[in-house]
Amino acid sequence: MKKQIIGYTLSLALAAGSVGYSAPLDLFEENYEAINRALVGPGVISQLSDYGIEIEATTKSENVADFTADLLMDFGGTPNQVLKSQERGEVVFTNYAEGQGVATILSKANIALYQEEEDADSILFLKAENVEQQGQIDQENGQYKFNYRYPELILFNDEGVVEVATVNEINLEGIYGFSQNFEKRDSVNIDYKSGQIVIKPEGRDEALVTIDGSNGYWVENNGEKVQKFLFELNKIFVKESDEDQPFSEILMDRLTYAAGAELMDEKPYIHGHFGIDKIEVKVPAYEPAALPFGDFNLKLQLTELSDDLFEKLEVLRLDEADTLNEILVNSSFKMSDFVVPGSRLNISIAGDLDEDHAKMDLSIMPNAAFIEKVSTLNLEDPDAFSEAFSGLTFFEFVNQYIDDLVVNVMIDKSYFINLGSNVLLSQGEADNQEAAKRQMNEFYKEFMVLAMVINSGMPVIEFSPQGISSDIRYNGGVWSVNGQEIDLELIASMFSE
Repeated sequence: MKKQIIGYTLSLALAAGSVGYSAPLDLFEENYEAINRALVGPGVISQLSDYGIEIEATTKSENVADFTADLLMDFGGTPNQVLKSQERGEVVFTNYAEGQGVATILSKANIALYQEEEDADSILFLKAENVEQQGQIDQENGQYKFNYRYPELILFNDEGVVEVATVNEINLEGIYGFSQNFEKRDSVNIDYKSGQIVIKPEGRDEALVTIDGSNGYWVENNGEKVQKFLFELNKIFVKESDEDQPFSEILMDRLTYAAGAELMDEKPYIHGHFGIDKIEVKVPAYEPAALPFGDFNLKLQLTELSDDLFEKLEVLRLDEADTLNEILVNSSFKMSDFVVPGSRLNISIAGDLDEDHAKMDLSIMPNAAFIEKVSTLNLEDPDAFSEAFSGLTFFEFVNQYIDDLVVNVMIDKSYFINLGSNVLLSQGEADNQEAAKRQMNEFYKEFMVLAMVINSGMPVIEFSPQGISSDIRYNGGVWSVNGQEIDLELIASMFSE
């Protein structure tokens, strides 16, 4: 931060001593308008009812100008929502001309989101005031470098009167790369950080949710075949929202959401991750101690994708969508555009409680017939997928549309007992830890008996002193369970009963 401020200060100092040309106001207005449009994104703008930005610069001295920038984004809908931004500041030019020099921006902005209705006053939903903005338009390198500081972001109730959520000290710092005279965004590299986040619904005397802070990043460069996004919430504290709830507090050390597209073994792949670290629940009968629930992680990968995935992502981003999530549900982006024969979907769900673990891995390789069929569906219709394959049993579906399938489950017995005991205690269904563990041990025995009935025809589930495991595989019309090849008709008959 200090280095960036020093850089801006040096630019100001150099500009103050530079002579021989007048302030290039028209070029600045053109560049700054193009940058703002590119930052909002063509996909977002195309979906707005109205979008407008007015930038006006006036000469203050030979190389310095004052400027105003007013932005309006009309989201449409009923009721109508409108975002307005008013920016006021100063820009200093250092050898700034086509293809050379920089324009250094120091400004403050006020941002507000309103609900507008006919014959009624606008309702304020969200506001951020005195946003400090430092930016630099680099003509030679086609970059916009910035550092934004939001002292506070406030969210209001439906009447626009009561504050229901606040985010303190938001800091955004990064670089956008451009081509075509700032008309086309080529790359993004942004770091994000915030201070405390408080959620306090209307009518409560104390906060429902308090979060120590958040952080993340966004990296995108389709030319270098990378898109990465990370968002984390740190030290989350949730108070009970209902007097009837058996728990008084939920604590989480970290909540993580990450997604992206990159290369793995020189092949494109898409990945996602949702995780919660160190979940704890406080129950009045056990306070001040908390019941541990450990960690939870969900990971997804789409591997071995089309070699030209990033080229297609870039074309679609410029035309219709702006983020990876928007692209994946966009009606113009068919499955066959990125999934090819040999592509594989991997899903992993894992829980960890101290030294105890549980994990389920699912891996599916669809065949060409599945890819072709799904590519004809409108994925924006939530019923399209189920309707396309209606009438097929699970095993018929696998036989017709899947080349390879692997399901692997592993649950430590101690994880099963300890986590289950804490669930019973948190729901008020056991009086103490000993009683809860006794219930879970009885349930474990009942589960073993049920598994023995199932295993009488086929060893689907295996028990050991360590816990529960199962390994089911399908490839080329052949099923195997825990290493033993099984007749498909036997499996189908057992699950149809």
